[in-house]
Amino acid sequence: LDILETSKQGRLELLNSIEQLNEELSFYRGYTEKDQENSNQIELRLKLLENSIELISERLTTLEPKSVSVLGEELLVNDDEKELYENATEKMSNGEYEISAQLFERFNEKFPNSNLTAYALHSNGAANYALKNYKKSIAILSKLELGFLDYPKLPDALLTLAACLTEIKKTTKAQKTLKKILEIAPSSDAALTAKERLKQLTQS
Repeated sequence: LDILETSKQGRLELLNSIEQLNEELSFYRGYTEKDQENSNQIELRLKLLENSIELISERLTTLEPKSVSVLGEELLVNDDEKELYENATEKMSNGEYEISAQLFERFNEKFPNSNLTAYALHSNGAANYALKNYKKSIAILSKLELGFLDYPKLPDALLTLAACLTEIKKTTKAQKTLKKILEIAPSSDAALTAKERLKQLTQS
């Protein structure tokens, strides 16, 4: 809703600007017919006005929210968000985890209230796990756990969090995280994996 309201407000302001410029354009066009002596100067002003209207029209297009498909869900974002997120995701898919982690981190710094924030946190945590930056991954995924309880892939993110905790020998915390998956998503695939990992941790 926030991005729609912001986009709507921005577009209204630009439309008002176009309306004002069109009024000025009409005035100068009428003036040209009456004053042939200053016609060159007026023609120049007309061109400037037309260019301004064209530039504002282009900005209107960029303010339109764009749709990004993530995990089968369509999310509305602006152009900058879409470009940065998709770039980071592509790097992740190509196994370029270090660059991907940097891009996802930049995304979350630049767009803390984006519809894609939780997805970027999850991916950033996963990228750092792949890089064996376990403590950094834990910090990122803990932020996701605390702030985005309605994130649809939270159980999967918690699996990665538990794996990081296991790697740094925080077994009790890892077990607690795995048990949380069983509580919040008992019938999920993540829950099946969590049960297996709990069994392994208990035996070790």
